[in-house]
Amino acid sequence: MPSILYRLCEALLPDYEVEREIASGGMGMVFLARDVALDRMVAVKIIRPEMATATATERFLKEARVLASLHHPNAVSIHRAGEAKGFFYYVMDFIEGATLSQRLKRGPLPRSTAVKLGRDVLAALEAVHATGVVHRDIKPSNIFLADDRALLADFGISTASGPQTAAPSGALAVTGTPGYMPPEQVLGGEVTPRTDLFAVGMVLYEALTGRRWEALLPEDPVDWSGVPHGLHSILKRALAPEPTDRWPDARSFRRALWHTRTTKYRRRTLLLTVSGLAAGALIALAVFGRGRGAAELPYSDLAVLPFDARGVTDPDLGWNLAGLARFDLETFLRLTPTHAVMAWHDSAGEEARLTDAPAALRARNVATGIVEQLEDGTAIHLSVVDSAGRVHSAGSVYGSAADLAGMGQRISLELARFAAPDRYLEEYRPSPALSGKSNEGLREFLAGERAFHGNAWRSATEHYRRAIALDQGFPLASWRLAEAWRWLLTGDPPPVDLPRLLAEHSDELGELDRRLIEAQLAPTLEARLRRYEEAVAEFPRDGYATYLYGEEIMHRGPLIGVPLDSAAALLEAAVAKAPRSGPAWEHLVWVAMRLNRKADARRALDQFWQVAAPPEEVDIYQPPLLEIGYQALFEPEQAGPLPDELLLSPALLANFRTAAGMGAYALQAQVAALILTDARADRTARAIASEAAGLALFALGRVEEALHAFDSAAAHYGTSAAALERAEWRVVPPALGISVIPADEVVAGRRALEQLAADDRLLGRAAWALALDAHARGDTAVAAELRDRLVGLRGDSGAARLATQLEALAHAARGRPDLALEVSEPLLALDSAGLRSGDPFARAALHWLRGEWLETLGRHDEADKQRRWYEQMEIREELSGEAEAAEVDWALGPYVEFRRAEAALERGDDDALCRHALRLERLWRQPDPAIQPWAEVVRERAGGCQ
Repeated sequence: MPSILYRLCEALLPDYEVEREIASGGMGMVFLARDVALDRMVAVKIIRPEMATATATERFLKEARVLASLHHPNAVSIHRAGEAKGFFYYVMDFIEGATLSQRLKRGPLPRSTAVKLGRDVLAALEAVHATGVVHRDIKPSNIFLADDRALLADFGISTASGPQTAAPSGALAVTGTPGYMPPEQVLGGEVTPRTDLFAVGMVLYEALTGRRWEALLPEDPVDWSGVPHGLHSILKRALAPEPTDRWPDARSFRRALWHTRTTKYRRRTLLLTVSGLAAGALIALAVFGRGRGAAELPYSDLAVLPFDARGVTDPDLGWNLAGLARFDLETFLRLTPTHAVMAWHDSAGEEARLTDAPAALRARNVATGIVEQLEDGTAIHLSVVDSAGRVHSAGSVYGSAADLAGMGQRISLELARFAAPDRYLEEYRPSPALSGKSNEGLREFLAGERAFHGNAWRSATEHYRRAIALDQGFPLASWRLAEAWRWLLTGDPPPVDLPRLLAEHSDELGELDRRLIEAQLAPTLEARLRRYEEAVAEFPRDGYATYLYGEEIMHRGPLIGVPLDSAAALLEAAVAKAPRSGPAWEHLVWVAMRLNRKADARRALDQFWQVAAPPEEVDIYQPPLLEIGYQALFEPEQAGPLPDELLLSPALLANFRTAAGMGAYALQAQVAALILTDARADRTARAIASEAAGLALFALGRVEEALHAFDSAAAHYGTSAAALERAEWRVVPPALGISVIPADEVVAGRRALEQLAADDRLLGRAAWALALDAHARGDTAVAAELRDRLVGLRGDSGAARLATQLEALAHAARGRPDLALEVSEPLLALDSAGLRSGDPFARAALHWLRGEWLETLGRHDEADKQRRWYEQMEIREELSGEAEAAEVDWALGPYVEFRRAEAALERGDDDALCRHALRLERLWRQPDPAIQPWAEVVRERAGGCQ
């Protein structure tokens, strides 16, 4: 009798040339064949002729239908099914990779590979379960490893959720593979999607350990050795004996694995862990390129250009309809972000060819349309240009301009049909973000979007406010309003409750918007960075998400040891994706100046001049102010006179107190001096100027002048807090080892603190500063007494944190820097706000002391990371009162930098030594005699770095 191979060859000719058998199981066989028409290799699966009962055949064809309906990148695709000369068969992709079962014969998988595999399988199961089907036979031999992805196969025993059926004998027909069936499947219980999740857990356990999972009952022992710590709890939940205790669905399980992913599968860009943050953003720069633009970005599925409106009464109708279509499609396709579309559309000009758009926008398809006014309505004729430059008609949509939302949805449906014809009917759903909104509300919202992406912040906020007034409960407009207001720089914030917005209207926000709000609301700096990282990884083309990530690192990253280089890398990536982003260019200017990179600062500032919001769109026009800062830092000999309005505006003056944040201490001192000699300056301006002068002069090594300025500021403010601060400047720096304060001034400061401690409102801060001073003098008994006074201030969380810092200091005084680090570690979690309700000097003291303790223990790299904190640029819009924690950090920054230079010299790091020395040499040109020896050392070292 002819073999099955021979008979199958005859049955499938002339369409397929069957070559050989490549796999075999109990019910079926798989053969390698060539698709003659397409000249490609395929796999043909058949049911064994002797097993082709009516039930088996029905199950086999059901498998074919399930596979045919998926079209998922992690499921094997099927092309054809049928019956030929007694053979029931279907044709699917030929996967050249091995199965997981074959791979595991060589040993367990690396953690990163196993996590990626699990995510791929669960992604396929999301699609499977959405059809109401349970796979029921997930095992290593049904998972293929092809290139960089895993594919799920063999749906031969898949079924709908529910109890397992009975065989003709009356016994339960339990189907599945022994050793890979979850408890309820083994016992004949109800099979649900959570049954598959247990099986995935079994597969991952085996992939990680090389051992089969054998525990089906709660009392069965489990050997967790070989399972990485971060995956233990995730697999434990997946492998819970009771289905109700498992992950609720494949999406939840997959996302849990996503949060544990390693560098290779974080889109290889932004590995921003606390220990590797510096490297992560530099990888981002390598991937996206410094100013190289969109060439480094992945392709999108679709870019939607503004439509060309002809003869219509509403000149914005083309923009609005295209905008609505983008919103409705963003949950279905990977779209080119609006800011990128606008940048190309506005810069391409009338001579640009539409056929060039796909390459320029890195999009597989680019859609546009012509809006035509008809007698009885409006017509939109859609066209799509593909990546080969071919122009296709995408149909026409008819409707009324009185129903913007309806027309937008019909347009997006046509574009979805064109871009994804195989899945749009089942998967496309209009975005709920704009559903049910009035025409007027939509017009205002879309006008706000246009203004937002054009850096017109005042116009954007006004449009968003009107949209919210027209449609009460417009969550997306509320979120955009909160973001647009940030760039006005002054004024009261809008009443947008982001936590409530996220809790009550999450479904009405896009996935990216949800992620960005979650990042802003995350309780710790580490959590915020992690969420921003996830957002950028999921939406790598979105420049605004990348910008927010870079902004967070610029402002607060150094507080956890992340260098500003990382912020610069991310901001470079942001402007590459969104070249018209005013905030991204502005922040890039700040970072470049802070890093003393003249060329980068000039380039960014020139770009910022071109794209910045017009003066009428902001309360403080930034380009000329940044130009003054640039000249003060890099071209002081060419700097012109300061504008007169600066001397008369408290808001502008307060804005110039941020000059220290970019390292422009001399500029800040210059502005302050002009104010203090101007007869028009009122008491408020003099208070702000005196405070600014004291902070800048202290950094410049002109300490005695600085102390006089703090005295003047205290007199002008006339507050007890200002009096306390002037005393702390005399006591706290020497207590930390910055021995630049004259001895008589230290004594005067100590006496002032003792008097101020009698004020219950100031007791906590005064006692803390005096305790630091007592430790520095070796008087541990007094320090302990003062700490007890802090502990006694029950209900004062700031005092409790200050007391914890003193407890750590006491351990260090007893020769236990290790315990000091352990006790003070939780204080670092207070992230960007430092010691809230504590003291503006407390953050600086915490990081300075921890750096010293780490150095004592020989942990030099960690010490240097700890000492980066002063590089933070946590800038408040208006610095008009006593010094904030950020300003104290900046004023002490040069002294920390000198300490870092000393450490670099000790460990032989010439690059770091030169970097610090050159910066200090520029600052300490005219220091006090106490600092002169340090300045001479700096000049000597800097001279060898030229």
